[in-house]
Amino acid sequence: MQMRRFWEDVYPYHLITTIKGGARILSDPQRAKFIQDYLLEARRRDDIMLLAYCIMPNHVHICAVPRARDLSTFMNSFKSMTARKMKLGPVWERRFWDSRITTMKELREVVEYIHNNPFKAGMLTNAERYPYSSASSWESLDLHILLEFGPDV
Repeated sequence: MQMRRFWEDVYPYHLITTIKGGARILSDPQRAKFIQDYLLEARRRDDIMLLAYCIMPNHVHICAVPRARDLSTFMNSFKSMTARKMKLGPVWERRFWDSRITTMKELREVVEYIHNNPFKAGMLTNAERYPYSSASSWESLDLHILLEFGPDV
């Protein structure tokens, strides 16, 4: 029997979910844009407080705080809805990776890692120019995050 995960809804989490077999189906701009739109809509619905994201050809990085739903419910919904809309059958690996972020220093490191992922993968020369990432808007979110979590996070 698989144990259910427990998340505290005051901390950000770094989440990674991958495409089955490492297939690069998200290199299709329409699919990547669809995933991006889904994440931004989840933020508007207040399912999650979306802090950062990056959609890579075979996986997705998300940095978020759980809100209306726990992260497991959110990720299950994310994976089932996006797979159904892409009409490709089961595309996501069943499990996802998560790590709780407890300090502002760690949050900055995780966001930097997420935003630099396309650059490190050799996909471009400037992370802020990658269209399927929150890199270009991160600086404007910085103050918001500090106010939300306080100086000791």
